[in-house]
Amino acid sequence: MLTVTPWRWAFPYLLESTHLAVYNALAACIGTLLLRNKKERIFAVDGTCGNGNDTEFLVNSFTALLSTGHQPVRLSDTPEHQPDTPEWQVLAFDVQEEAIQKSRLRLASLSGSSHIHYIPCGHERLREYLPFPTQRALQGTLLHADPAQTLCCPQASEQNSIGRPWYFAAAMYNLGYLPGSDKQTVTMAHTSLLSFEVCREYLAAGGLLAVHAYAGHTGGAEELAAVEDWFAQLNYPAWRVARYAICNKPRNPEVVFLAQKAGS
Repeated sequence: MLTVTPWRWAFPYLLESTHLAVYNALAACIGTLLLRNKKERIFAVDGTCGNGNDTEFLVNSFTALLSTGHQPVRLSDTPEHQPDTPEWQVLAFDVQEEAIQKSRLRLASLSGSSHIHYIPCGHERLREYLPFPTQRALQGTLLHADPAQTLCCPQASEQNSIGRPWYFAAAMYNLGYLPGSDKQTVTMAHTSLLSFEVCREYLAAGGLLAVHAYAGHTGGAEELAAVEDWFAQLNYPAWRVARYAICNKPRNPEVVFLAQKAGS
């Protein structure tokens, strides 16, 4: 018997495509760590926290992928309690304190919210706030502790004393302005690219950088052009870069860039 289903798009829209790619990258990185059977640690970055939607997605993804009996792994668990499951965290950046507070309030009851570290500054300072020690992909070396890290990450001293590396699995950026704001505070090409460079250096093998860029606001077209040029210059085959856009959208063009670092 033929089942009639409601009409829907045959291909995913930009947001769904981004989420699917990020989820798959997280799954691959986590799977790699589990296969190694080491008590390593993994983190992801929301470079533009805004209303907290991508932060929420990252937390839910970690919770689903690392759940045991549908319960999320917590940073406070001891190795005896979670011998084979990596610890994890999500760093959420936003230069607007209002956005941080709204997201913190909205996500307070989210399962796994204790893994979120809200950082009220621009994402161009990402390097300063990486958890320590973070595996540096380019040279295979570790980023050593900075006392300033304790300002944003209370676990820094504990993490550094243990010395087990953190692996950077994914980063998400939704450029432009905070939805519902006066559009006076926007991301800028030069600061966005500074943050992307840190991702280029520190993302783990198989890790993903996802950037949603817009051209409809003041300065947006220039930022989109700079972002596209940066992604186009990533070395192939060390990186695979996809550009996803709705090509017949008449106004306010938007583009998603998905860049995955080659696995090892």
